[in-house]
Amino acid sequence: AYEIRPRDWSSDVCSSDLLAGMTSGTTSAIGALVVNNIGADGVGTAAGTLTFNGSGSYLFNLHIRDPDSGGTTYKFNLVKSGTGTQTIAASDRDGLTFTGTTTVNAGVLQVGFGGAHSKLGTNSAATVNAGGTITFSRNDNFTITNSFSGAGQIYMLGTNDGISNNQSGYTLSGNNSGFVGLYTLDRSNLRVSSQATFGGAAASVNVMDK
Repeated sequence: AYEIRPRDWSSDVCSSDLLAGMTSGTTSAIGALVVNNIGADGVGTAAGTLTFNGSGSYLFNLHIRDPDSGGTTYKFNLVKSGTGTQTIAASDRDGLTFTGTTTVNAGVLQVGFGGAHSKLGTNSAATVNAGGTITFSRNDNFTITNSFSGAGQIYMLGTNDGISNNQSGYTLSGNNSGFVGLYTLDRSNLRVSSQATFGGAAASVNVMDK
């Protein structure tokens, strides 16, 4: 189980495992909601899973995390299905600290919107299945520590203009040997140190025109 609550409240507002999408905040201001796992009925060590299955576009700008305080082991898992786009970000800090799994079955899960914050959880293992896309959108040089698997797409959106190309450098450091899908570089740079950090033998790269 998990809770969705205003960031200044301590009471539980609602609990669900399936939403079309989640919207709070804008690209210029953090929202008013915090999402964190509270365990089964607020106790125990069960993981909580939230699935987005909508067909629209949604933006959530604040915290998605494991328990609000330490001392517990339950984790927050995120699933993206449906054809829509769910953007998750934390523009004033790296508030996307959940450590459970991330699964993208369809549509787009976008992390960030061009700033120097936002990451895909804290080492959250991510499965990107065929028909699904994870998009990273940052303007700095950033190391992605997640491990990826699946045959979907990892889209790296950047801010390089073809003249100055020292922004939006994405370094992969996880074990991505189970990823056999497509990397798309859109005004960004990709850095890997080995075949395992890049992906399986079938993984490929598409470089967009600037």
